Amino acid sequence: MNIWETENLTKHFTVRRGLLKQHRQIVRALEGVSLQQKAGETLGLVGESGCGKSTFGRTLMGLYPKTSGRLIVAGQEIQGKADQQHVLNHIQMVFQDPYASLNPRMTVRQSLLEPLTVRMAMGRALSEGDKRAKVEAVLEQVGLTKAQGERYPHEFSGGQRQRIGIGRALISEPQCIICDEPISALDVSIQVQIVSLLERLQAEQGISYVFISHDLNMVRYVSQRIAVMYLGSIVEEGPTKAVYETPLHPYTQALISLNAPLAPHMTIGPVLTGEVPSPLMTVSGCPFASRCPEKMPECEEDKPPLVVRGQQKVACWRR
Repeated sequence: MNIWETENLTKHFTVRRGLLKQHRQIVRALEGVSLQQKAGETLGLVGESGCGKSTFGRTLMGLYPKTSGRLIVAGQEIQGKADQQHVLNHIQMVFQDPYASLNPRMTVRQSLLEPLTVRMAMGRALSEGDKRAKVEAVLEQVGLTKAQGERYPHEFSGGQRQRIGIGRALISEPQCIICDEPISALDVSIQVQIVSLLERLQAEQGISYVFISHDLNMVRYVSQRIAVMYLGSIVEEGPTKAVYETPLHPYTQALISLNAPLAPHMTIGPVLTGEVPSPLMTVSGCPFASRCPEKMPECEEDKPPLVVRGQQKVACWRR
């Protein structure tokens, strides 16, 4: 059974514009996303800034209510706020900014205890001794000491704060952790340490990750499967090796070509021209049509479905 799956998941935001904010417009952040995840798997979610990666993670987590479609977590369909605790029991999240996601007035120990306190409120009580032992075990797992648990977030480096964020997600014993750009704000040497920590935890505990990033080389290293997003839609999905070695969608090909300096066997393809269309616009055809070098007339008329092509899935009329 999949840990979670989505079927045609859509998320729209309403914004007000004009001098008196009288004009309402719809931001189409997610447009019919269908994905799923298996136990112990790392799913890489890639694409340019503004493509909907983080919105998908936050909608999956329940931070944003879905607009339409289905979201199923551990066999239960998520309908609304009443199901939020079920989501939190199975999915947790590590955010991009490790400092902003921590309460500066709480010690590390207090931040780690908070999810356990919520469990007690939901009828899953733990004794004080059990909670203390659990916090100390998690501190050790993420490479921090018992004494560091008494310190505040501002006393730590960026890498240490991210370890705290990972520990706070880990202490709830989730099946899946959503990592939203977890290393982009860190130095390169620290990035390697955090990725190594995530890999070790996965090997020891069988945790699944949704690894959201714009760094395709890092995603290639950590992921078993990759989904490529563009303007709120999945344009390609498949095993990491297949997607990188034989990308099918023109957008995926362009993204991977940008990594040619770090992957000498690849040739540099044509640079993408134009800009990503605004999510305020209604796109009737392929979302990539305005920038695609292989565009055909039908590409501007109908949106291509995501279809199976060998090991991969691709949304392109030419494929």
